[in-house]
Parts: sequence; C-alpha cells; structure tokens
Amino acid sequence: MDIRTLRRIIRDESPSHIMLGEVVSCDPRGTRTASVRVSGGRVHTRVFTCDENLEINDKVIVVRMMGLDRLAVLGRILPQHGSALSKRGALAPPTNFGAYSFAGVTYCQWDTYPGEDVSWEIERALQADKSDATSVLVSRGSYYFYETDPGTTVYFRARAIRWLGPNNLMYSGWSSWAGVTCDDYEVPNLIIELTNRSGVQVGEGWVVTLDTDNANSFLTTTDASDPNVIGVAVETIANGAAGLVCISGYCQVYTSNAVLIGDYLFTSSTEGRASGSVTLAAGTFGRALTDANIEIAWAIVAASSGSGGGTGWTLMANSIQLYASDGSELVLYPATSAGLDNASAGAVAGDTVWLPARAITGNHTLTADVHYVGISRYASRLTGQITAGGGSTIETLTIETTGTRGLIGPGGGGTAKARDCDIIVTGASGYAVYVNGDDVECWNCYLDGNSGGAGYGGYRALGNLYVYGGRVVGGTAPFNE
Repeated sequence: MDIRTLRRIIRDESPSHIMLGEVVSCDPRGTRTASVRVSGGRVHTRVFTCDENLEINDKVIVVRMMGLDRLAVLGRILPQHGSALSKRGALAPPTNFGAYSFAGVTYCQWDTYPGEDVSWEIERALQADKSDATSVLVSRGSYYFYETDPGTTVYFRARAIRWLGPNNLMYSGWSSWAGVTCDDYEVPNLIIELTNRSGVQVGEGWVVTLDTDNANSFLTTTDASDPNVIGVAVETIANGAAGLVCISGYCQVYTSNAVLIGDYLFTSSTEGRASGSVTLAAGTFGRALTDANIEIAWAIVAASSGSGGGTGWTLMANSIQLYASDGSELVLYPATSAGLDNASAGAVAGDTVWLPARAITGNHTLTADVHYVGISRYASRLTGQITAGGGSTIETLTIETTGTRGLIGPGGGGTAKARDCDIIVTGASGYAVYVNGDDVECWNCYLDGNSGGAGYGGYRALGNLYVYGGRVVGGTAPFNE
C-alpha cells in the first residue's frame, strides 16, 4: 500500500483514530503487512504499512479506520539521535566541530560517524554575516582552506549527508558556526654556532661551506655551485672563532652578480658571495627575495645537507621537522630512523613532528602527547612497529610493516589517536592495531590485518579500541571479539 492510497482510505473512511504501537512480527515476503501491539496489549495482525523496512520492536504511529475496523501503520518513530548515526539512519550534526589555524592555513575538523556512506557539506565564509558563504563536499573529517591571508577571519560550519538513492538525500542539521583568525606564518630561522676554519675573517652575509674535517666548523669556497654549502653567516666571525650561521630561514646574502627577485642562489667563484640563476639546479641553497647588483640581497635560505650533490633548496622538504608548541625555532632532523628517534626525544607535550614524503624504517616509540603528522597517507610511510605514547596522535601517514604488529597502544598516560591513516601488517597472524593498555581511537583509518590469510585489523587484549569510519579487514576477522 502506498501513501497516496492510504491517505485516500483515511479520508474516505473517516472518522479515524491515531495511536501508538509496537511491531511484534513482520511479513518477510514483502506484502507490507505486520503484526502490531497497541495500547492495552491487543495485537493486530495483517496491519497495512507504508514502510517495508519495519523490524520487530519498532515503535510506530498507527491509524485506526473506524468504518473498516482496520489498522494501518503511518510510519516509524525514530529514536532520538546522539552524537553518531542512530540505528534508523537519522543523522546528527557533527560533534566536536572546531576551526583552527596553523602555519598560515585555516581549517576545520570534527568527529566522523561510523559508516562509509556519509559525506560532509562544508560552508565557508569570510564575512561575519556569512552572506558570502560557499559550500564544498568532502568525505573525511576535516577541510583545509589554503587561500587565506594572515589576519583574515574565516568561518566554517558542517552537516552530514547520506545518499539514499537517486534524488534522495538525507541531511543532518548544521553545526554551529566556528570562526578562526589565520595566523601570520613567518619563516623560522634555524641558526647554529659554528667555528670559522676558513683562514680569513668572514662578515655578515658571507656564504660558507661545511668543513668535512672538523666538527661543527665551516670554510669558504671559490667553487661555483659547491654542493657543500652549509649556510650564511649572520655576524662577523674571526678566523678560529665561533659564530652564528643561518642554515635555514630569512637573512642577508652578499652576491657576486646582479640578482633578481626569485633567482635561485648558489656559491660563486668569488669567496663568500652568492650568484643567482633563474634555473633550479644542484647546489641551490636559497632564493632571492629582493633585487641586488653585486651587493646584499635578502633571501630565504635552506642550505645543502653536505651530501655532495643534493639540491640544497630541498633540505627542509626532505627533513623531519619539529615544531615547538611554545614558538621556539624550528629544528630539522634527517629523514632517517635515527632522525625520527631524535625528533621524538627532543619533543615535549604539545609539539608537532612533521614527516616528509618518504619511507622511514625501524621500530619507534612515540613521545606522549606529541602529534606526528605526515604530508600524505600515501607519501609519508613508517615501515616498522610503532608504539604510541599516552595522548600521542598520528595523522595522514601510513604504517606498513612485515612484522606482526602495526600500531601498539600506549601502556599508560592517556588515549592515543590515529586520524586518516593506513595501518597495514603483512607478517603472519599479525594485528594492524594492538591494544593492551590505554585506549586507542582510529578516525577514518584503513586497518589491514590480512596477514597471509590470518590476523586481525584490530586486536584488543586490555583497554578499548574505538573505530570511527574507515575500514577494518583481517584474514581471520576484522576484530578478535
């Protein structure tokens, strides 16, 4: 029976009586009839219904047509939804919705819902009255807006969308608007103290190279595009004395030829001076931010690692970077197993460790309450066993190991979280996530414990494993219970 027919019957067979009921049985043959218990305990069989998806114990609204003494179900009563999808598919507004800014980028994020059939509509506005709001659809629990000028306030709100079929969408209510002012991201200067072993006094703005024979020392060069360039002196340094050298950041550089804004900088045949070129090549250590004609140019510097052939400009992008929560200078570490361990050792609660687009081997223990962020879940890869610290987080990266454990939960100190990560174990009878202490939360993650036909995506021995969205697979089963 469709709703139009039922409306006609109700209209033609008035008077009618509306009451509450509870489904006690359903006809599985698709006849759109059910047995319903109404107030007083009486059970009515072969009750017509407009809803073919009724289940036992559903609460329903029933109309009784007095002329025919027959009942019909108008519809189900949905349970009040909470912070996740209700049993009947009602969508709640996103929870823990907030707006944030980091490194010149504004973004919003929220807790996702279980299930892969939910998308999100984000509205973004720059005006306080939201009159310029524009919308975009995303499938994850965050949205980043890169086209923001420092000091600009951006407003975000979100709602969930569920696709039910052609021209049939279910929407949640909107979250409240959340606003954030874009921070002014300055290039952090990385300045270290080195000893001058060049044989001459160097002045501020001189380009220096790594002394490969003496620890923590520098030389000068007359070789063009010297791959051992290490940075630029930021003060006058006498021969044999220690002084400050900028190896990454914003500083003044002496030039040997006319340099234009945007030129790539190299060492030159003139001692201590840089040359400029429009072409990026091996030995590049910076880019000019001002014009210069054989004088000082302001430049952004990212010096070579001294490996003898790399392009210096790529040093920061290819390093593990430690961002201090107190605003201290950026610290760079090699993108190696030892580099990650050293970054973790140097990090304190609230700091962020940024991982570049490469694979880092070895087993590692993450520092408690420190955030580990990859450039992409497909580019930043950890290929060993990772043990989370209490309160630590991992975001947008992959853990892929041939061992039997991917991510191990913390043994104490708080809940660890993974967001937008792939965690894959290929060792025999392995567990992608193993919880044996404090809780672990996985938000929009892919957990794969399909280890040679055996294993679990999630294994809980002690503590709790919470999975919100994403997908979990295992050779034995997705979970061990």
